[in-house]
Amino acid sequence: MRVGRVGRHDLHVFWYCPAVCMTLPQARKEKKLSEKLLTYLVEHGLLNQEQAEQLRNEHNENGRSARELLSERGLVSEEQLLDALAAVSRLPVVRLYEQQIPLEVRQLVRADLLRENIVLPFAFDPEDPGIILVALND
Repeated sequence: MRVGRVGRHDLHVFWYCPAVCMTLPQARKEKKLSEKLLTYLVEHGLLNQEQAEQLRNEHNENGRSARELLSERGLVSEEQLLDALAAVSRLPVVRLYEQQIPLEVRQLVRADLLRENIVLPFAFDPEDPGIILVALND
């Protein structure tokens, strides 16, 4: 899961948009993220150039993200993919199974918003307690 920051009194979920509602600027961002991800994986020896090129071609042909294609084909482990995404997007990965989520944090967001947006608040921002950190399933 990736992390977003949400103001306590004004809930807005950042960095989340399902592929079905992707606009042209979002599609460009996805293409840029896919390219960064493939470059990172090649530079770190997790993919070879030929594999990366095949994924680029398929992404260009049908618009599916590199993340989807990598997951579907099992070319890298889920852990490697999450770590690579974190590195290229500059967002930390949160392993929720390692977290103790305070009750006060869980009670701040209505359950319907959590289900609808697939988010989970897990902590207050240590630098600003008026901000809650949310994990996004991506």
